[in-house]
Amino acid sequence: MDNLRKNNEELNAMIDSLLGYTQDYVFVKDENSVYVAASDSFAKLFGYSSGDEIVGMDAVELNGNENIGNTLREGDYRIMTTGEPILNSLEEGKITGRSMMCTLSTSKYPIFDKNRNVIGILGIARDVTSERKSKKMLDEYKNSYEAAIKSNVAKSAFISGMCHDVRTPMNSIMGFVSLALANLNDEEKLRYDLDKIKEAGKYILSIVNEVLDIEKIEEGRSELNVCDFNFNDFLDNFAAMTADTAKNKGVNFRLEKKKLRNIHVIGDPTRIEQIFTNLASNAIKFTPQGGNVSVYVEEKEDGNGVARFEIVFSDTGVGMSDDLQKHLFEPFASKKEVKEATDNGVGLGMVITKNLVTMMGGDILVDSEIGKGTKVFVRLNLLISDGVEEVADGDADTDKSIREDFTGKRALLVEDNDLNAEIAEEVLKMTGIDVERACDGQNALDKFSASEKNYYDIIIMDIEMPIMGGYEATRQIRKMRRKDAKSIPIIALTANAFVSDVNEAKEAGMNEHLAKPIDFERLCATLSKFL
Repeated sequence: MDNLRKNNEELNAMIDSLLGYTQDYVFVKDENSVYVAASDSFAKLFGYSSGDEIVGMDAVELNGNENIGNTLREGDYRIMTTGEPILNSLEEGKITGRSMMCTLSTSKYPIFDKNRNVIGILGIARDVTSERKSKKMLDEYKNSYEAAIKSNVAKSAFISGMCHDVRTPMNSIMGFVSLALANLNDEEKLRYDLDKIKEAGKYILSIVNEVLDIEKIEEGRSELNVCDFNFNDFLDNFAAMTADTAKNKGVNFRLEKKKLRNIHVIGDPTRIEQIFTNLASNAIKFTPQGGNVSVYVEEKEDGNGVARFEIVFSDTGVGMSDDLQKHLFEPFASKKEVKEATDNGVGLGMVITKNLVTMMGGDILVDSEIGKGTKVFVRLNLLISDGVEEVADGDADTDKSIREDFTGKRALLVEDNDLNAEIAEEVLKMTGIDVERACDGQNALDKFSASEKNYYDIIIMDIEMPIMGGYEATRQIRKMRRKDAKSIPIIALTANAFVSDVNEAKEAGMNEHLAKPIDFERLCATLSKFL
């Protein structure tokens, strides 16, 4: 230390000038990496009041941390031996002091004597904490903005494609309606036209269901409806249905089961069927006539009451490119090939499949090559049950529901659309129930207010209506000071079928939410539940 400042007036003047006037943190070390001078501001980083208090300390003593001190000392040694400075070194979480946290940008320069020997180190540091935070925030905003733009572009392309996909079956519906009207006297042709209309309607409904599934998944509110079921019977039923589909396409189908020890399991058979059907239908669709599609199911070693099933869907079809496989599980993927290479809907089938598998604690992996077919590997984890099978909600004997007689019961049907009202009335009257109609929410409120207590047994309520909507009408009914206003079942029957709509219906006081188009079996099952 003496060699550094002794008899060196120019160096002393320079150091004193830096310590006195710079806004940065300044320090000087000798050839042994010991502090010989420091600005007060630098010393305060470490809890000292002036630079004089740290003179004579080395990096380990000053930082109070041997690892940090040794790292800094290694850098000093490199400067001393090479004579090269270290510029703008970020010391994040290193020089933190005993009373404050900061990030320093430090530059260290060698100090030479007249013979070009390094006799010390001059350090100048700046507090860049706020700059780093600002840059991080700007980077985050930039990334969020770019992600939002990318998402909007993808969703816009998706919506445009979906509109096209909906127009195609709608065109078929309108065309076959015209043909049906022209063939009223030809029962065979009329039935054919009606079957085609029904088929196109199912296709449109599948598109809507895909979008609803994605909406639920994105909101994190998609739920599994678990129950006990026989996995072996499930596989046999799946194989029977899939074999018919493959046969119609001219494709060979085979199901192979191996080591199925725990066939009684707990899970959501409807969602598992959705996974199997999506993957099998894709395999059959893209396998040419005479090709092969197989599903291999094996139970691996289980533990802790869990059965682990590994399933492989294999086909000898057209295969997929590497680029396509990268985007296969992306929601609203903008690549046209993703939609064309996955399903007949709007390209969300594989996205939904992956999310369902993930919800069940499983994994899915795709291995494919152009012209050599595709393999999809799926792992499902299902709880082992005691063998007592139950029927899941919604799987009740719907034929029994339809045959039930609700004669003597009265329903208030609230629907502003005449055509929808006519369809709903006809379905309801098939059960023997007496139906009265209100054309909007206010009309329904007036009718209910004017009626005697318990005159209506159930209210079936549309949502989007003029004058007063279904939610507000329900809230007004629930507020009435009559006992039946609190207890009468109010069922939403609406085209508003997103998760948020279901929640809003419940918050308004509705007992159940049914989505249009009317599912006859579910409507009848709901009537049975409340009547």
